[in-house]
Amino acid sequence: MVDPLEAKRLASKQMEEIKGREKQQRRREIEAINGAWAIIGLMIGLVIEAQTGKVKTDLTPGPIHSRRRRNVPLAVAANSSSMATSGRSHGSTTAALAFTLAVVSVSAAFSLYRWRRREEDLENRIKEFEKSLGSTLEKSASERKGRVKAQQALREALAQTESHDLHSTIYPMRPIGTIQSCFSTRNGTPRQPLLVSLARACLIFDPALVPPASLEGLEEYSHCWILYVFHLNTDIEKLWRKPSQSKLKAKVRVPRLNGERKGVFATRSPHRPCPIGLTVAKVEEIQKDKVLLSGVDLVDGTPVLDIKPYLPYSDSIQGASVPNWVKEDCSLAVASVTFSDTFSSSITSCWKLIVSDF
Repeated sequence: MVDPLEAKRLASKQMEEIKGREKQQRRREIEAINGAWAIIGLMIGLVIEAQTGKVKTDLTPGPIHSRRRRNVPLAVAANSSSMATSGRSHGSTTAALAFTLAVVSVSAAFSLYRWRRREEDLENRIKEFEKSLGSTLEKSASERKGRVKAQQALREALAQTESHDLHSTIYPMRPIGTIQSCFSTRNGTPRQPLLVSLARACLIFDPALVPPASLEGLEEYSHCWILYVFHLNTDIEKLWRKPSQSKLKAKVRVPRLNGERKGVFATRSPHRPCPIGLTVAKVEEIQKDKVLLSGVDLVDGTPVLDIKPYLPYSDSIQGASVPNWVKEDCSLAVASVTFSDTFSSSITSCWKLIVSDF
């Protein structure tokens, strides 16, 4: 299979090499032609100079004293003989120059002919090469088009399979609201609900998902269940984006057992295969798309998946048994809060600093 980019790159390289050789050949032939024409010009100059010299020789009069000689016929005869010899010499020179001129002219014409023939041959080679390159690229493009179609068909088949698998294993769930809580961080947030009865929170629903009419009747209940997401887990991104690479920790450390490990499903650890939490809170007030809660153990910004009313007759099970390490519920409750003598002055100073920053 030919790679179009590689074929194009090699073709461009070969074209450049051919054009480079053609330029060098043209340069040499042009230099040869220029040299031939220079020789022709030199020969023509020599012929003209010889002819000019001959004319001057013929027109130059003899010495003055020769006219005074009485033997005029002898002088004329000698002069005629000299002129004949000079004429023969000039004639031979002219013939040689003419022959040389003809040879140089024929050589220049032959060089010009060869140059034109070579140029035609190179042009024909370039045209054949371009034609071959075009057919190769067309073949490569058709192969690539077929490969792309095959890949698209494969992706569609895989997508349909994955879509079928997703529909059978994943369900459409999204947060319907968000918690605005007095607890800004995980540290300091109660581990269980209703331990801090004065803790306040506000559940704000998304109007696009939850119309206000959905909350009608909830104010008749004293408490409600809240189903939420442990969104601050450190492994939440890896768990959701790369679930195949996340490994389930079968056991977790239990604080009440001083680090002893128990199965994750025997605890309420936030680090679970599906990071979903369940808590209960007291319903204080309903305001359109908001529910005011107390006794919450949720950190600020917690996404909420669902709320349900608390039903004592079914949710409170009489005689339910639990392990011994979870029976001491009073250990988590806050019995009282005692402030030191310097606490009031310290909190007043801190409050002044906070106010000044605003």
